[in-house]
Amino acid sequence: MRKTQDKSKKYLKENKNGITLVALVVTIIVLLILAGVAIATLTGDNGILTRAQEARNKTDEAEEIEKIRLAMTEAQIGENGYQELDVTNFQEALNNQFEGEILQLTDNKDGSFIINLDNMSKKYYADSTGQIISNENILEISTKEELKAFRDDVNSGNTYEGWYIYLTDNITLDINEEWKPIGYYPIENTTPNAETNKPFKGIFDGKGFIIDNIYINTTDKSQGLFGITNGAIIKNIIIGSNSVISGGAATAAIVGYLYNDSHILNTCNYANVTSLNSDGMLGGIAGNIYLNCSIENCCNYGKISGSYYIGGISGNLQTKSTVKNSYNSGEIEGRDYIGGIAGKLQVEATINNCYSIGKIKGEQSVGGILGRIYQDCKVNNSYYLEKSVNEGNDLMEVEGIVALSSTELKNMITVLGKNFKEDVDNINNGYPILSWQ
Repeated sequence: MRKTQDKSKKYLKENKNGITLVALVVTIIVLLILAGVAIATLTGDNGILTRAQEARNKTDEAEEIEKIRLAMTEAQIGENGYQELDVTNFQEALNNQFEGEILQLTDNKDGSFIINLDNMSKKYYADSTGQIISNENILEISTKEELKAFRDDVNSGNTYEGWYIYLTDNITLDINEEWKPIGYYPIENTTPNAETNKPFKGIFDGKGFIIDNIYINTTDKSQGLFGITNGAIIKNIIIGSNSVISGGAATAAIVGYLYNDSHILNTCNYANVTSLNSDGMLGGIAGNIYLNCSIENCCNYGKISGSYYIGGISGNLQTKSTVKNSYNSGEIEGRDYIGGIAGKLQVEATINNCYSIGKIKGEQSVGGILGRIYQDCKVNNSYYLEKSVNEGNDLMEVEGIVALSSTELKNMITVLGKNFKEDVDNINNGYPILSWQ
């Protein structure tokens, strides 16, 4: 009997606040009804109770974001000072902050994570830069219909700035239906920051899934899965080999025009990319790259062919932008400024730690890594397969670029570093592949 009484007291103590709150709410409702306030005013979409609940949700969200932020800081402070955020130390720190609440941490393996709370009903995105995105700004895409709806929304003017969008499955588009890129750059506009452009500004994460059957057949500029980005992150996407991509200036498989602090990470293209006219700036990953942008840990297997500024990764790389830790295995063909990684580098652009083994064909300014480089640009630790340029008639010599034999290039794992690994499954004919592949 004593135990039962103790349990009852404990229950009443633990639920005192809850009971008091319920009583208070009931009392307020009764008083409001007696005062002539309609039930709809209390419970409608814009009712008092609805707004009170929304305010409570915002408070809970702010508290949860603060706990996540504190957990990130805790995880990065190791016994010997700063340490990289990883799934182990982050999980431990989250457990400490949320004090035993049920949560699930998913490692995206690119420095970012998804945190699930409340039995998977609430999500947060967090990355090692400190960015945290709440549940209301997270969008899942699992079908081609959802991908097209998202595309149409972006092209109507919703930039999705501050959003995290991710795939949950492979997506096969209709090869008989022409794809309109995500992010619209009208042909009449001449600058990437024109007010009537419709760029994508969020984070798009393919989660390693394949998007295939992209069909583009136009002379319009800025073509690809994405047309134009502005301050965006595109990552973990594979473009399938059944895609057919033919566009105008600034065309590529992933992003046609990568602009203004936009970044592409961990992507690979298997589709052929061509130009339907004499326009240039074609690449396997991005067509034109401009203003503090980067491509990292990416690869191209498709044939890239056009007129000028043609590259396996990017056609034109400019204004403090970078390609690094990437490789090309596809054939690259054009007339002028043709390279295995990039067609042209200008205005403090750089290529670091890259290689190319694809055949390269062109008439003027042709090279194993790049076609043309300006004096304020640099290439570091980059290699190409000897005799791959114009059937061995490569006359370009650029500091930081070295031609190697097949055997030498296959043994470059140590030199290329941790972003590459040995091709034990013969994915790339024995040449180094990226660590995420």
